[in-house]
Amino acid sequence: MDSVYKKIEIKIVNFLFAFFWAYNYLFVLVEEKLKPYGFNQFFVIKNQLVEPNLETWNCITMVNMNLATPKMIEQYKCGTNDEYDATIQNTEAQLGETLFIRKCEECRLSFIKVPGLNKERFDEIPISNNTRFLNIMYFHKAMKDPVKLNLDVTYIRNGNEVLSKTFVYRMLSYQYNPGYYVFDDTYEVHLMDDKIRKHVLTSSKYIFFNDRLKNGYEVRTTVSITDVLRTTAIITNMMVENIKINLDDKVEADTDSNKKLN
Repeated sequence: MDSVYKKIEIKIVNFLFAFFWAYNYLFVLVEEKLKPYGFNQFFVIKNQLVEPNLETWNCITMVNMNLATPKMIEQYKCGTNDEYDATIQNTEAQLGETLFIRKCEECRLSFIKVPGLNKERFDEIPISNNTRFLNIMYFHKAMKDPVKLNLDVTYIRNGNEVLSKTFVYRMLSYQYNPGYYVFDDTYEVHLMDDKIRKHVLTSSKYIFFNDRLKNGYEVRTTVSITDVLRTTAIITNMMVENIKINLDDKVEADTDSNKKLN
C-alpha cells in the first residue's frame, strides 16, 4: 500500500514541477513583452527563471537553436540517483546537446549528451574538486558589455561537465532577464581560475572536472570526430573546386592570348 501512495506522491510532485516551470517561463515572457510599455514597475521579482526550492530533483534541459530566438526546453522530475542515471542512459539527444542535472542535498551532478559524440561516463564517486574560478564572463558581439556568470560551487565535482552551450544558456536564463544578453552559437565565455590560467570557451567547448588531471579540469569539445572529418572533407572539396576553376580560367586566358598572337 505504501508503494501505491509513493507513486501517487511522485506523480503529484512531477505535475507540480511541470506546472511550476510552465508558469515560471510564461511569467518571464509576459514581463519581457510588457516592459517597454512601463508595466515592469508592477513586477516584484526579477523576470528570470527560478529553480524549484527543494532539496533534490532531476532536470533535463535542451535548447532549440532553430528559432529566431533560441528556446530552452526543460523538464524537472522527482527521482533518485539511479533514476537520474537511467534517464541519461535512455534519453536520445534529438535537438542537439542535452544537459542532465541532478540536485542533491550537498552537490549537483551534470552531464551532457551530444548527437554523434560517444564518450564514457565518469563512474567514480563525484567527490569535491579543488578547482575554483575567479571570473567567468559571457561575451557576445551584439552586446555592448559582457555579463558575469556565477557557477554554483556545488557543480565543481569530479566527473561533472559544465559551461557547455546548453549549460551557459541555462545559466543566463536563471541569472538574468532576457533583455540583458544575446545568445547564439557565436558567443564566448572567458574564464580565469585560481591559478590565473585563462581560457576562452566557444559554443562547441565545455569544462570537465577531474582532480587526476594536471589542472584539476580540462577544456573539451562537443564536436565529434565524424563532424571534424566531414568538415575537413567539405573544405578539401571546396579547395579542389577552386583549383579547378582557377586552372580552367588560366587555360582559357592562355587560349585567348595565343589566338591574339596568331
